Amino acid sequence: MGTPDMNPLAAKMLGGADFRKQLKRQLEEAAAKTDDPAYRARLLEVAEGKRPLRTLMADPGFLDQMGLRGREAERQFDETMQQRIREALQDPNSIWHGTPDEVRERVRSRLEDMGVTIPDTEELKALYCDAERLGAQAGSIIRQERLTGWGGTEERLAERDAQQAGKSDTD
Repeated sequence: MGTPDMNPLAAKMLGGADFRKQLKRQLEEAAAKTDDPAYRARLLEVAEGKRPLRTLMADPGFLDQMGLRGREAERQFDETMQQRIREALQDPNSIWHGTPDEVRERVRSRLEDMGVTIPDTEELKALYCDAERLGAQAGSIIRQERLTGWGGTEERLAERDAQQAGKSDTD
């Protein structure tokens, strides 16, 4: 059995094999909790490395589970991110304040303090092809899933949303 197929650099920076094993368990737990068979199958494929992890960022089941589905959720997320960026840029003590070289060194220092090693250029070059493959594979899968409404997930979510709206109207 495999582990989630993800950018190897991200996996390394997040804890390597241990991180992937933990992520696999979390995905399997999420799959066991959902009543959507198509979403469950996609989660298990991601957990086993048969589907790139990044496909979840476009998956309506995942977005719904994370509270990121719908116009209002997207608007709130965008608003929150913009506000945090504005605050970080205005704070003179922020790591993001200063010249690009100063910012890079502060970020590098913080990451190293957290135990995250920054790869050198050679390592980045070696991992680029794998990241490119994952991106192309994820894009292809996402395009195919959209053609089927993500195996019926979009339809199930729309029905649930309509039922909830109907309940709200009668309350």
